[in-house]
Amino acid sequence: MTQPEFEVTLRISSDNLLTADITDRLGCRPSESHHKGEALKVGPFTRRSPTGVWLLKQTQGNTLDEQICRLF
Repeated sequence: MTQPEFEVTLRISSDNLLTADITDRLGCRPSESHHKGEALKVGPFTRRSPTGVWLLKQTQGNTLDEQICRLF
């Protein structure tokens, strides 16, 4: 079976985002999260996150509907 050519991601971002608050409210851990100003390694470079971000990614499922349903 081949991997789908898409990925479903729920992204929540804000300058004053409290990532732990989003985790508590949704009842699941993020695939990735950053606080505003946090140092991020991007290849050989380091940059600061311009905003707070909470991401939940889903790649399992052959259809868009399957991936959306598997988010939670």
